[in-house]
Amino acid sequence: MRLDRFFLGAAAGFFAVALVFAPSALASVTVTGVAEWVRPTIAGPMEAVWEELEQGDATGREEGTLRIVAERLFPGLSIKGISISGGNLFLDVAFQDPPAGGWLVAIERPELIPELAGLFDDDLGDARRMLEDMISPVPAGSLSWTGQAFQKESWRILSERVPGWSPSLLFLQRNDGGLSVSVRFHALPPVVIAYTPRISSRTLPRILQSEITDDALEVLAPFIGLPGDWFVLHERVIEGMVAEALESKWATRDMMGRVSVGITPERIAPVEIKVESERYNFQAWAAIHLGSDERYPEIGIHLGRRTAPFRGWDLELYGEWVASTNDLSVESRWGARWSPWPDIWVGVELAYPWEDLWYRVWLEEILPRVYLWGRVNSEGDAVAGIGWRFGGYLAWELYYDNRDEDRISVRLVGNL
Repeated sequence: MRLDRFFLGAAAGFFAVALVFAPSALASVTVTGVAEWVRPTIAGPMEAVWEELEQGDATGREEGTLRIVAERLFPGLSIKGISISGGNLFLDVAFQDPPAGGWLVAIERPELIPELAGLFDDDLGDARRMLEDMISPVPAGSLSWTGQAFQKESWRILSERVPGWSPSLLFLQRNDGGLSVSVRFHALPPVVIAYTPRISSRTLPRILQSEITDDALEVLAPFIGLPGDWFVLHERVIEGMVAEALESKWATRDMMGRVSVGITPERIAPVEIKVESERYNFQAWAAIHLGSDERYPEIGIHLGRRTAPFRGWDLELYGEWVASTNDLSVESRWGARWSPWPDIWVGVELAYPWEDLWYRVWLEEILPRVYLWGRVNSEGDAVAGIGWRFGGYLAWELYYDNRDEDRISVRLVGNL
């Protein structure tokens, strides 16, 4: 049988008495014998009673009066001792017999996927045992005045462990005569209601990236409804879960994909997903030049095969084809490059039809979304570009070629 109606009636009577006996800062009452969480509930009304008794004529029956009032205000509480020193009141109290069947606390976690449920359980730790130890000495009749204090202390303990989740408590009577506390949780705003993934890659074409976007929406679906505060607590772990799930999808598995994920926990949460293949490098682009009459729009393809012949030695063998749209003349480049440091590649390539040997360097991210590349040959020719990526697949690039009369131009590069 639920105890809600009983609690409401008894609590109303108790708090009406407590308001009549408003506590005074002049009175001092110290309570011992019970847990810290319940002491203020006893001390407050008793301070008001003690003040009234102090202001009246001394009859020598103050102790008896205090016992009678305490028993009326706090059913289920025994007064073990009363002492008065220097005008201060000291109460030694104890709870009477707890329910015959004892207390049980059951915590029902929110509906979460198993990986998140494990995080939630780890956050709670021994919270269930703590709550059970707190409530175990309380008799059923004392819930009318201890219930609110227990809920307040429980909320403090649980909300510190699982921020963003609001606990609610329900007291129930069991068939064996014991009592139970059922704890449930609901998410506090702000809550993540949707994700907006944005894919970027230096090694995969956009046709594969769009497929990964569909996979990302599927993978992110179980993470909808999480409260922002709890998400922040486990941000790196959740990002790792999403990245691992995406890596297992066929599109990234076939390409030996390595995925990194960054999520901003907002109501509509942006998701930055970087996908890089450890085996292949397939890029296609189109570019138009601004500020130069000598440079025509061009399209290009880069196909590379990556390997690591030695530990920490990333090597790529590649072919590159660049076609100018005015006459469709094609320049092919065949080369090898290696990465001595992250985001830095150096290499050498042979360009046809002129059979020129070029030395080349790539700095893929010198600043966020900023890259730099350059190539020189033995004749002193130099070509270079510094660019800024935007919109996920576009880049503005300051382009330099000392073979042209207009050596500097701006070009807009779009990854296909």
